[in-house]
Amino acid sequence: MNRREIHIQVAYALIACTVLMVISGLGITEPGIITPLTFGLFNKFISLRIHTFLWGPFCILCILHIWLTRKQLLKKK
Repeated sequence: MNRREIHIQVAYALIACTVLMVISGLGITEPGIITPLTFGLFNKFISLRIHTFLWGPFCILCILHIWLTRKQLLKKK
């Protein structure tokens, strides 16, 4: 697996994590809207647990994404 494939996989994982963070964040602040939209999957309690759990992976993926992008930008110069 080359560096480009790793970068793409990290980017997709970061997008998925970001979407889950946004949905769970909205589920905490607006449970009346998010609970019916997710068919009861994300109630306020579950949204808070998912949102709290995802901070670690989200930060790690952000750091990896920035690090991989920085390496590509340095090669172009």
